[in-house]
Amino acid sequence: MRFSLVVAVVSVCLAGCVDTSSPKFQQMSMQKCESFGYKAGSTEMANCRMQLTVLQEQDNMRRRQNMSRALSEAGEDMQRQADRNAYIQAAQARNNINCTSTRYGNMVNTSCH
Repeated sequence: MRFSLVVAVVSVCLAGCVDTSSPKFQQMSMQKCESFGYKAGSTEMANCRMQLTVLQEQDNMRRRQNMSRALSEAGEDMQRQADRNAYIQAAQARNNINCTSTRYGNMVNTSCH
């Protein structure tokens, strides 16, 4: 169950990252800058597209850092749970007491270890 949660977190985070070199992003940045009134081939258009690329790369970095943090926390949680289970099993093993009773006439001798 925890493994599927980790896979889901990774999938969501990776799905949110945008490849700024993709034709789709390049087209979107061109349209966005044109909507601001910049003309194709102008210095202003180049600066606008560069700023959009930088902002998207920063967002991608933030998403990767969040994913890394989430995976690290998930790993720590899983380790804590494993440690807790090992502690419980060890405590149960220490608490197992075996007793043997032997009857001698009207008397019963019980020894535990």
